[in-house]
Amino acid sequence: MPRIATPLLTRPLGEALLAARDAGHATWQGSLDLDRRRETIALAADHWTWRGTDYPYPGKLKDRTLYWWDGDAFAPVSRYAGKLIKLVPTAWGVPTFEIDGIKMLPTAKESPLMDARRKVALVQPTGKTVLDTCGGLGYFAACCLDAGVAAIQSFEKNADVLWLRRLNPWSPDPDENGGRLRLTHADVSRAITTLPDAAFDAALHDPPRFGIAGELYALAFYQQLARVLRRGGRLFHYTGSPNKLTSGRDVPREVARRLQAAGFKAELALDGGAGDEALSPTPPCTPGSARAERAQRTFAMLFLAVSCLAFSTPSWTWNASSIRTCGGADVRTWVLRVSFSPLVAFSTTLSAALPFPAAPGSAAPFSTTRVSRYSPSTSGSVTSICPGPAARLGNGAATGATRPVAA
Repeated sequence: MPRIATPLLTRPLGEALLAARDAGHATWQGSLDLDRRRETIALAADHWTWRGTDYPYPGKLKDRTLYWWDGDAFAPVSRYAGKLIKLVPTAWGVPTFEIDGIKMLPTAKESPLMDARRKVALVQPTGKTVLDTCGGLGYFAACCLDAGVAAIQSFEKNADVLWLRRLNPWSPDPDENGGRLRLTHADVSRAITTLPDAAFDAALHDPPRFGIAGELYALAFYQQLARVLRRGGRLFHYTGSPNKLTSGRDVPREVARRLQAAGFKAELALDGGAGDEALSPTPPCTPGSARAERAQRTFAMLFLAVSCLAFSTPSWTWNASSIRTCGGADVRTWVLRVSFSPLVAFSTTLSAALPFPAAPGSAAPFSTTRVSRYSPSTSGSVTSICPGPAARLGNGAATGATRPVAA
């Protein structure tokens, strides 16, 4: 995906070039790459020179529009293929983009790159392998690269957005980052099914709004995210609260419930504005609260995989519940209580193929048994499924019967 080398003009920049020429100046100093660097531009009566190439002075330019040299004239950085997609300048230098007039990145309080940096910091990407589900202009990827990510796999579905990236000096170029960034033109809702299990340490998920890309808010997609994350993996998911006042829907909490059903532990965090609600983080799995831009999309959510329990080796007790047949194999269902401290514990159930301790109180190294699924249970419900490949919980000795989880 080679970058397109072109000066980028706005109406104020075009006017500044003409004003400098009309004032009799031989040069003008400024930035024609969205404040990436400041350069000296040579001015002549009928043209100006940037990086060794001559360009004509632009005609009338519009506000809130970026222009690039298309070989014949300065044209808006936009495309229309059913929807108008355009790169939009900001006061911060770093541009945002719009689809049919809807701003896709927050810019009211800080640059979209700084906003991305705060969000990326929540997954602590240094030295990790990261999945970026909706690459957009690549600001998540840029922040991960700056933070020392080992590798980042980014997907972008829209070919026109990828074209914007080629013109945006702030978008990272896969060819310039030592192979650490892999950018794929694909629909992540389908491409994720081809990714191997436990391939990523962290994931960044900032999809378009629910009404545009509902499949990226679906339980099936969240289950795929849980599958490709390693034990201890972290997921950052940014969502909106569309039509909350008119429809009464609370999309963030709907999403939180689906994520929990997929095996994640969820935290909702806001910027603390008047009337906002937030769920307090539940230790020990959450690394801290996130602050979110409250302009277009007001909710930021940090979701940590249940597997973040891997931060320490838990103690555990169990109680035999029942024996059944699953796919022709004898399976015992166990009620398990895992404790990290006197204040932090959860109860859950698991199914394991025999042999396994036949009665409460008998000892066995728990790590020899593969657990098909485990999930926190706050309601006391029992989950009963067939055994299969998954993570190990760790070592421990059976200490006798614990408080059963009510069926």
